Amino acid sequence: MLRFPRSVAIVSLVALLVATACSSGGNAPGTAAAGSTITVMSLWGGSEQESFQKVLDAFKAKTGVTATFESQRTNYSKIRQTRISGGNPPDVAIIPGIGFLRQFARQ
Repeated sequence: MLRFPRSVAIVSLVALLVATACSSGGNAPGTAAAGSTITVMSLWGGSEQESFQKVLDAFKAKTGVTATFESQRTNYSKIRQTRISGGNPPDVAIIPGIGFLRQFARQ
């Protein structure tokens, strides 16, 4: 099985966050201005969460956008889908694998 290096995943996520925060269009959907807050949902906890929080802190220092991390260690799919269905989706959802992505696409 091909393994995706964690450092590449983190760099990719940071690029996505920066692109979201810095994209043109002012208050257009999908943009975030300095002083605003976005939510990031993932399964990560423990040392993974601590390491990722350093990335989010650097993101805030660079863009002025606060990224609030929400760790959902249990029932990740159900909680994410409930929030989406209820009109309160996270701004960024880190999908832990292709199985979760396929399930989300089917729903």
